[in-house]
Amino acid sequence: MKHSRLPKYMLLLSLAILLLGAVGVMINGWSALPNVHISGAGQFALVGGVVISFLVGGGLMALVFYSARKGYDDAIQTPFKPEKDDDKKPRC
Repeated sequence: MKHSRLPKYMLLLSLAILLLGAVGVMINGWSALPNVHISGAGQFALVGGVVISFLVGGGLMALVFYSARKGYDDAIQTPFKPEKDDDKKPRC
């Protein structure tokens, strides 16, 4: 049975529509406040904060995938021998 590419294209189209909608809301909100001016340093700080936030988020996600692939998230194995029930009895 051949897989249809339609779901993939529908997902991409949906994401593109959501992106365009978000950009439209952003432009509408930004132009609704004509008296608000951000200096060049403010715009630089805004863009820098967004970029750094994305880099930190991407780095943390990369660490999650790395640790899952390397097995760091698996159950730990204790190097010590488990105690027997006889060892728990008080010694006289």
